[in-house]
Amino acid sequence: MFSALISAIGSYLATRPTYLRCCMSKYLTWSSSLAAMLVGLVSCEVDEEQQGRFIIVNESGYAVTLNVFSTQHRRRAPVVVTIAQGESVERRAYGGAGVISYPELFFQGDSVQVVFSSGKRILHYCTQAQQLANQCQPAHSLLALDEYQAEPVSKSVTRYTYTLTSADYNRAY
Repeated sequence: MFSALISAIGSYLATRPTYLRCCMSKYLTWSSSLAAMLVGLVSCEVDEEQQGRFIIVNESGYAVTLNVFSTQHRRRAPVVVTIAQGESVERRAYGGAGVISYPELFFQGDSVQVVFSSGKRILHYCTQAQQLANQCQPAHSLLALDEYQAEPVSKSVTRYTYTLTSADYNRAY
């Protein structure tokens, strides 16, 4: 479309005086560059902010309390999350340009003590560097993104679900 228009204007200018051809060709060069930039901008797709919905479901057979700590901020009080048997909690994490926050940010810490109502407990510890290297402890960890079942909800939203089961209870001491 643009090339046919520019070609037609070029043919017209060939029949005009030299100074007019010079001015018009500069104008055409500038305007065609501007048009190309505008077409490029219009066709750009802007990344939507990505959202991760992190859900912890308690199917362990016991009520559970999660005590969330940060080893970098030891003086900060732990975040305490209580989940009744058969219930769940959900947190949302946001990241721009296709980046999803890790559960570590969802929990605001790098250590989670899982305390079952029977008194048994287990510690989940994982820094972001360990998460990236898939080295969280224990191997089945609340802080390891790989341990969450990922389910796309839409183009920009993914639901990550971790289910506490009787196997988690059996690993506790």
